[in-house]
Amino acid sequence: MTHALLKDSGFPAACEKDINALLAMMVEMYLSEKAPYMGNPTVNVEENTLSIMHSDAGLKMKGFDEANSPYEIKTFTKSGFGATFRYDFNKDKGEVVTIARFDPTATKVLITKGTIKSGSELFKGIRCAQNVEISIPDGRELMRKQMNFGHHLTMVFGDYTQEIIDLAEIMHFDVVAVL
Repeated sequence: MTHALLKDSGFPAACEKDINALLAMMVEMYLSEKAPYMGNPTVNVEENTLSIMHSDAGLKMKGFDEANSPYEIKTFTKSGFGATFRYDFNKDKGEVVTIARFDPTATKVLITKGTIKSGSELFKGIRCAQNVEISIPDGRELMRKQMNFGHHLTMVFGDYTQEIIDLAEIMHFDVVAVL
């Protein structure tokens, strides 16, 4: 919940000391003025879908100036330790999102965009259980390119791919796009 509350307040926060995801989150957050979602990716190359699963959904994913998103608070473990927000991504079917992550050298950013297909809560409400499934342009190409970038991916509501490309030109980092 701490990561979500920090992001909802305008402070990027990533778990497991993931600086690569944090940098992507900063870019998405400052360009969009929205709190990004971050998580563990699974790519289905046959269906061209990307699932992002974590316990990182915030209340300001639609914008810092917008009303809080509807949510539930659940425990992170069976024993009741930890609290996480749970958000129903099914409410956002068809919405466009931008996905990003910097590489370990922080000189390249991987970007793609897609549309939300569904949401779910896996593992009966414990662990990194919040899931969003996104239709993407090319699952095989994203998986192939992501191998050079690392694990967590960040997602923000809206299409900010051109803004990221423009920022990369100004800031002198490369863009690896799957569009």
